[in-house]
Amino acid sequence: MIFLLLFISLKAQTQQTYDRVIDSLYQPGEPGGVALVAQHGRILYQRAFGMADLELGVTMQPDMLFEIGSMTKQFTAGCILQLAEQGKLKIDDPLSKHIDSCPPAWQGIKLEHLLTHTSGIIDLSGPVGDLKEILKMYRGHALNFSPGTKRVYSNIGYALLGFVIEKVSGESYPDYLQQHILKPLGLDHTLYGNTATIIPGRVPCYLRSKNGKAFHNAVFNLQPSAAGALLSNAADLWKWNSALTSGQVISKSSLQKAWTSYHLADGKNTHYGYGWQTDGIIQGSLVVEHGGVAVGYLTDALYLPEEDIFVVVLSNQRGVLPEIPAAKLAAIALWKPDTMRAIPTVEK
Repeated sequence: MIFLLLFISLKAQTQQTYDRVIDSLYQPGEPGGVALVAQHGRILYQRAFGMADLELGVTMQPDMLFEIGSMTKQFTAGCILQLAEQGKLKIDDPLSKHIDSCPPAWQGIKLEHLLTHTSGIIDLSGPVGDLKEILKMYRGHALNFSPGTKRVYSNIGYALLGFVIEKVSGESYPDYLQQHILKPLGLDHTLYGNTATIIPGRVPCYLRSKNGKAFHNAVFNLQPSAAGALLSNAADLWKWNSALTSGQVISKSSLQKAWTSYHLADGKNTHYGYGWQTDGIIQGSLVVEHGGVAVGYLTDALYLPEEDIFVVVLSNQRGVLPEIPAAKLAAIALWKPDTMRAIPTVEK
């Protein structure tokens, strides 16, 4: 009985420690979010905090959906690696093998360059939903650098990977994702979104005013592509990570490749694999991570492979960087709180 009471007391104290992290960064009555910490198949901490809808006075709930922005890229990378395992493409295939009429400057680009943001293609403003428009837009533009020699974050690169998936599979990107990833894994709260569709549980997002004292509505701005079009919730993102690590999506060797930093032609470490940021450190533990930005949504999920600790923080306000609470929550799960994160900065 004494040991049981001590366990209950220790668990309560740990929950309070998690709560203090959230309460120190997010204020009651403001847009908030959802945080989840899990280890070894068990949720250690889950909390919805703040407001989901300021105008209607709706408080946040744990199962609500957020635009996850560039966290979409890991799903796209998963699709590409699936197709590679099926022999339908190779990671070192030239992009021109799968997309006809590529601009001449793209002839040296391989699929791996797109996965690792090392293609040299500059993000230009304009539509990313139409391949013909993309090819037309880029036809007269040289690459920013030779493929594989630098890493510059590129949304258009992942949009192009979406078109490769379509060409190779014969299915649209949303359909392939639904039939080969989301449906088999039971990710019922993860979907390819758009601004017109009514999506139950999707929370609106907010931007802080210039004086920092108020919030105003942010316009939905889903990027309709394989670079950033997904919505999800905390539980589904945990389920997704668990499916990856258990080999349900791709082989463990493919996942290890995705979580290994790509090295440039000169040997320089990019701290980025295929859709994940790599080589992060939290209190001495290795971390793979990726975040997302979608106007007023900020998201971040990180995983400590050795300790099997997963943390996700989703927010509907553009204020607190979710990487901060995510790292602090992970440190608590490690029983090493009050950390300063040491994760290489990467764009989203």
